[in-house]
Order: sequence, then structure tokens, then C-alpha cells
Amino acid sequence: MKSYKYLFQLFVVVTVTWFSSMGCVTKDLWSSGGSTHGSYNDEIISFYLSPQKNTVVFISDDYHYIFEENTESFISFLQERDSLNLQKENLTIQPTLHLSQNNQTYVNIHVAFNGDMITVAQKKILEQHGFTKGYTPPHIGGDTRQSRNNFPNILHYMKNYTIKGRRYLANSEVNMVANRLKQPIFLKFHTYKDKGNVTAEKVLMTPLTVAADAGLILAGAIVVPLVWLFK
Repeated sequence: MKSYKYLFQLFVVVTVTWFSSMGCVTKDLWSSGGSTHGSYNDEIISFYLSPQKNTVVFISDDYHYIFEENTESFISFLQERDSLNLQKENLTIQPTLHLSQNNQTYVNIHVAFNGDMITVAQKKILEQHGFTKGYTPPHIGGDTRQSRNNFPNILHYMKNYTIKGRRYLANSEVNMVANRLKQPIFLKFHTYKDKGNVTAEKVLMTPLTVAADAGLILAGAIVVPLVWLFK
């Protein structure tokens, strides 16, 4: 009788262990799919444009972010900077980096102007650039509900730009001669990486080079510094 009891206990232990291991395998199968998420902070110290090639360039100490897709309308808008008195507060910049796709970088740029703080001429410029009008509640003390209940909504002129490019390793020679912004732009990059991709983190060296006159060149085209991006 004792032997049967022993064999039954052994069977239970083996069965539980087997199902537990299957559970671990199942868990590993689920976790091996999809992508891993992360983030890092970077400080953009220089900002360049090439209207000739419709290129936007962000420069930090470690990386160069070069955008060449969906940039034409954003560059056209930036050229109105003086007329619009563009300030840092007008821009909300949200970058995303896909490590598994050769460091492709997507940046969503939300631009908003308080309708009560701009002139009729500035409103006309914004409308010409496709800005739309919308009402948003003010944020007072971080309590949006209180703002909605007790304060009127504010009319804003708003537009979203989404530009696409790639992240490269910075070149110290380029960074030494780059014209710096009067105010750096601090950004948080959200990163995505396909699990199991061993080549995901390879980063190419920047294609930006320095010309004889210390200007910066990208694929044969001059890029122009926007040191005056913000006052």
C-alpha cells in the first residue's frame, strides 16, 4: 500500500512540474513576440534646415537626427518664424525611435498659438499654412476639470506636423563648428525594438560634413543654421 502511495505522490510531483514547465514555455513564447519599449533623453543643441533638399536636422552631442520625409510644409512654416514670433512654448515635440528599422525616427510636432495673443496678420499667415481653430481648456493648477468648470475655453490656432528620418552617430568635427541654439531643446525619445533582433542597435555615422568655410553640407547641399529659432 505504501508503494502505491509513494508512486501516486511521485506522479503528482512529476505532473505538476511538467505543467509548470509548460507554463514557463508558454510565457516565453508570448514574451518573445512583439517589441520592447524604452526611452532616453537628449538635448538638441543645434537646428538646421536645407530648403533646397527639404531636410531638417537636429544635432545633439551624441546623435544627428536627419529628417527628409514630410518636411516641406514644416520648413515653409518655420520660414515665417519672425512674422509669427515663434516661441519654444508654441511647440510640443514628441519623437519616436524604431531601433529595429535602422534607427528610423518619427517626430510629431504640435504647434499651437493662443488666438487672443496674435495679430490679425499672424492669424492670416497661420490660416495660409493650414492651421485650424479649436477651443482648449486652460490648465490651472494641473486640474483640467476645474479649468473646464470655472474658466472659458481658449481659442487656439493649431496644426500637427509629422516628419520622418533617421538617427546617426554624431561627428565631433561637425559638432565643433555647428551653430548652437540660444535655448537647447530637451526631448524624450520613446524607443521600440523588435525582440530577438540582434542588429537593432547599429547606428551609422552621420552623413553631415564640414565645408572649407566651416559650413555644414549634407549630400552636396548646404544646410542653414536656425540659431534664431527661439528668441
